[in-house]
Amino acid sequence: MKPETIRPADLPDAVHICTSELVFWGPRFATISANAKLAEMGLTRSHFRVMYFVRFRRGIRTNELQELLMINAASLNRVMRELVRDDYIEQITNEDDRRIRHHYVTAKGLSVLEIAFAEQKATLDKVFAEVGETAVRHFLEVLYHLIPPERRQYLTIKPEDLPI
Repeated sequence: MKPETIRPADLPDAVHICTSELVFWGPRFATISANAKLAEMGLTRSHFRVMYFVRFRRGIRTNELQELLMINAASLNRVMRELVRDDYIEQITNEDDRRIRHHYVTAKGLSVLEIAFAEQKATLDKVFAEVGETAVRHFLEVLYHLIPPERRQYLTIKPEDLPI
């Protein structure tokens, strides 16, 4: 006797299974061409992420960046060391407390961000055009509410601040 075939879409938690897979796969495909451009320049998504957040938080301190990205010191230090060495980020030691370092994206870093972000934006623009403004608004709201309220302070722009 042949075992009964289970249709995952009929499971009581089908929406959660679908959501879990979309949350896994969506971001990977949204950034695939941007990641390819970064790789051509010898950089990774981790490098992009650090430069991205430093760009919008000029002078951010190491510990603040660690908190923002939710990563440990070793992970941040490895990426930061490479970015500083290759002149993507400028690191300035605080004159009053030499243990504190402030970070700034350099012109070279801004150029990389523009290239990678343009790739990512093109992918998102294509998808946004397919689904329409209402779907984009709802998508942003769902993503926003996935973030715990105490972490929303780290957003550069909130959905309610958008002109759509």
